[in-house]
Amino acid sequence: MQIKNAQDLDEAITLLENKMLLQEKILRVQFTDTVDSFKPKNLLKAAYINATESNAIGSTLLKTAVGVGSTILGSKLIGGSSLLGKLAGSAINASGSSDAIFSNANKITAWSKAIFNNLFTKK
Repeated sequence: MQIKNAQDLDEAITLLENKMLLQEKILRVQFTDTVDSFKPKNLLKAAYINATESNAIGSTLLKTAVGVGSTILGSKLIGGSSLLGKLAGSAINASGSSDAIFSNANKITAWSKAIFNNLFTKK
């Protein structure tokens, strides 16, 4: 836009002021979205989605986490931190419970996604 007189100058100033107001509104929305994305709930949500979306790495990580979790849970349920509990946890892990978990990893992933969606979707 070429400015030739005072009226053109006033129009250009008005356009720039409107543009500035619009950019300010957009910046405020982006700031709010950024602050929301750094909340612990949303960080966990994003990490879970990234882990389950990428098939090779996500499924390996999920299988590993479930295997370790089942070992820890087995030892805690049987006997806690005692030697007997540790042996029982190792026995549970060696007996094939981890194999059952690994063979049903797709079902476990589907269940975890369903639980995740129930926890984090807005109703």
